[in-house]
Amino acid sequence: VRVSHTLPAFLFFFLKKSLTNLTIDMFRKISQYISAVKGELKKCSWPWESDPKVTGFKKFRELSGSTVVVLIAMVLLGAYVAFFDYVLSAVVTRAIELLS
Repeated sequence: VRVSHTLPAFLFFFLKKSLTNLTIDMFRKISQYISAVKGELKKCSWPWESDPKVTGFKKFRELSGSTVVVLIAMVLLGAYVAFFDYVLSAVVTRAIELLS
């Protein structure tokens, strides 16, 4: 009978200690991850001018050019999908009318 009373207390102490260690370990890993991300981001080449004398819109010339290319590609892709959606829906509608 005494073992059954002391066992839950022992388990509670063990679990509390384990959860504390897990929490500390989790925050340590998060901090290591963030510092690794900062280190990797410093190695990146960013799509804007690194010269501090360049200001305004000229600083973001490469970024704005890439953005325009992506927007044009998305409009063309949307038109392509819309066209084939219209054509296939017309074909299916016509096929249903012929089979009915």
